[in-house]
Amino acid sequence: MNTAIGTNTEAIVVPTAEPALQLEHVSYSYTKSGKRVLIDKNYDFHAGSVVSITGPSGAGKTTLLSLLSGLTTPTK
Repeated sequence: MNTAIGTNTEAIVVPTAEPALQLEHVSYSYTKSGKRVLIDKNYDFHAGSVVSITGPSGAGKTTLLSLLSGLTTPTK
């Protein structure tokens, strides 16, 4: 089951062309249950932007933050 995660971005200042942080084709599955939480996700995060990560329980919000911070390694 793949539940969509929504992201809302609001620029505070004009963002630069290069993203400060970027995910390209990132996927993550839990090893115990095999549940696929994130499938082929692409996100660009620009300096000076505020991003909110929203979605229902179990959609992968915390997993996405763990991947962004480097605490978790993508499975693909």
